Amino acid sequence: MVGLTLSARLGVKLRRRRAGDDIDFSEYGLVESAALTLLGLIIAELFERPESSTIALVATSIPALFLSGASFPVDAQAAWVRALSVVLPSTFGIRGFLQLGEMGAQLGEVWRSWGALWLQVAVYGGGAWLVVRRRR
Repeated sequence: MVGLTLSARLGVKLRRRRAGDDIDFSEYGLVESAALTLLGLIIAELFERPESSTIALVATSIPALFLSGASFPVDAQAAWVRALSVVLPSTFGIRGFLQLGEMGAQLGEVWRSWGALWLQVAVYGGGAWLVVRRRR
């Protein structure tokens, strides 16, 4: 969520290129938010107390930033690290927002990240449905 907020705000405030920028950010942000929320529902079920999941989130947020490739180059990462990074919605979210905000890309030009987020929404949505169903 940090990547979503920072990238969107910096990209929109620093440069206004086209009238469609806000729509691209909104559409992309909606899908990333859905993927993050659904993954959060699954992870929250691993813990008995809500406080424990918050501590786990804090402990994993910085490694997630490094895995995204925004602060540490993807080419310098080991293959197993790159494989681990595709599980996190923040990886594709940060990449897409950097392309939209800083590189001037349109939504159609970030289709790989966009598609990966939709795939995560489907997978994590199914997982969240199973977890919630099992709880009842």
